[in-house]
Amino acid sequence: MISVHPYSQLINGTFFNDTANRRMNIHLINTLGVAQGDIQKCIECWCDPVVAVLQNYYGGTACCSPNDCPTPRSKEPPTVYYLQYNVSYRDPGQIPDLIQASPVLLDVANGSVEYDIFAKGPGSVNTKTLTAPFDQQCPQVAPFGLLRCTGHQHIGGICMEIVDTDTGHVICTSCSVYGNSTSADTPGEEKGYLVEMTDDTLVPPYPLKPGQHVTIVSEYNADKNHYGVMGLWALSVTKWDPTCPGGVPPKNTPAGSFDICTTFAGPAGGAVPNATVF
Repeated sequence: MISVHPYSQLINGTFFNDTANRRMNIHLINTLGVAQGDIQKCIECWCDPVVAVLQNYYGGTACCSPNDCPTPRSKEPPTVYYLQYNVSYRDPGQIPDLIQASPVLLDVANGSVEYDIFAKGPGSVNTKTLTAPFDQQCPQVAPFGLLRCTGHQHIGGICMEIVDTDTGHVICTSCSVYGNSTSADTPGEEKGYLVEMTDDTLVPPYPLKPGQHVTIVSEYNADKNHYGVMGLWALSVTKWDPTCPGGVPPKNTPAGSFDICTTFAGPAGGAVPNATVF
């Protein structure tokens, strides 16, 4: 949600009247009853060691199973959970001088989404970078601006950056925030868990040109192994044309598309028919 006047994301309201088009991507892992020594294996979805070596994939969503989270509670009747959320919106006609902002996603793993980190020793840091044109997956023909940046990391994450490759200027930073509470009365503040990512809002938006290179950076603690981690950017961009008027990406460009984000706006006049990942 963009709440920085006069920037707003636009959606096709008629499209979202159909409840089938209201989607959320939620990955829930219940750790109640899981022994402390199994927590990391549980939440990182470690793969079977043989499978990991053969596939060079040590953990992540493809390996999530109850086997990673042994608990005596598995014999209990299932617990039903409900999620309630509110959607706030305004009629575009009520926003003077409205400037459209569009969502764009960037992936430091270049479309693979997940990657593994192997221990390097106490105090060590794993730094993964990717340099590419910002509009690599959706070429633009006119200048655009970076308005808001929010990173996404897993436990072990430290910080993320987007850097102007030409100048070395750090455009925005997003850092992991960890909880420090052991009380069941403070949900969202659990000790040792990543509970929040900071974000940056750039007013005026940081100017970018078609084909301009940026370097995205993701830093993780490498004291121990971390499997199936992510380094994603959820961005809001102004003056972005989601029809990709600059043509199709080069044939050697990794696919890197996110099906989960293809209905931000809906068809026929919506602001963003597709999100973009490079």
